[in-house]
Amino acid sequence: MKITNFCPKDSQIKRSLRYSTCDGAAWGAMVGLTQDYVPAFALALRATIGQVALLSSIPNLVSAIAQLGTPRLVHNLGSRKRLILIVVFLQATLWAPVLLIPHLVPDHRVWWLITLFTLSTLCGNLANLA
Repeated sequence: MKITNFCPKDSQIKRSLRYSTCDGAAWGAMVGLTQDYVPAFALALRATIGQVALLSSIPNLVSAIAQLGTPRLVHNLGSRKRLILIVVFLQATLWAPVLLIPHLVPDHRVWWLITLFTLSTLCGNLANLA
């Protein structure tokens, strides 16, 4: 087996750095515009203090537990790229039902918010782990 040293061209490195910077900026905007305001949204839906506490803790707990299964998911799907594309798409599309909760859900709005936000956070963390 022949081992070769792969040295990317300067143009490839610059392009990769530019994409990485754009990705980081988009992620920062997403977190700053969405996740920081979810507890306030829950309070607007008349959440109790206990429900806000669950909203702050359950997504992180579920994501931490899901870390254990990420290698198996990557193996079953065949590539990290496929997993990342799937979960990022799901994370983005889960925000539509979150925004529609006040208009579509007559009862248990906060519990729907906790569930959807947990799923969205889980998808985002799975993408980071892959």
